[in-house]
Amino acid sequence: MEYPASTYKDPFAITPAYLIQRKIELANIQPNQLVGDLGCGDATVLIEAVTKTGCKGLGIESDLGVIELARQKVKEAGLEDRIQLVQEDMFKTDLSQIDVLILYFSRFVLGQLSLHLEQNLKSGCKVITHDFDIPAWNHVHFENVPYVSGLEQEVYVYEVS
Repeated sequence: MEYPASTYKDPFAITPAYLIQRKIELANIQPNQLVGDLGCGDATVLIEAVTKTGCKGLGIESDLGVIELARQKVKEAGLEDRIQLVQEDMFKTDLSQIDVLILYFSRFVLGQLSLHLEQNLKSGCKVITHDFDIPAWNHVHFENVPYVSGLEQEVYVYEVS
């Protein structure tokens, strides 16, 4: 199925380290699992997940400049054998082998992406977002993760059935 191309693109944003750590904990990632990150940016989330859990990672990024940065960071971390990075449209990405999918997109983009996720993720796959929920999906866990400043960020955990 072809999905309409969006004219809107969320900006590349760096997820704070404490929030990455909490998302990894909530996902309960195991060493034999494949962790995916759509819009992986500089691959920091995947590098942390692989380093902390021993899993494998798959990063998808459409922006050539950003994926080059990700490749450089993965190489510097010595994880080229554990993290695969692909430059492609996330609406065309094969997600069928992913066990845990970590996302950070606006609610608008998550809404556009939700059908592709439903049709392509395997049963039991955990999907974790922060700040924005996936429209029409029911989360299995929700929590507010505190900032150092005292503010909070919302984290949503979903499980594909």
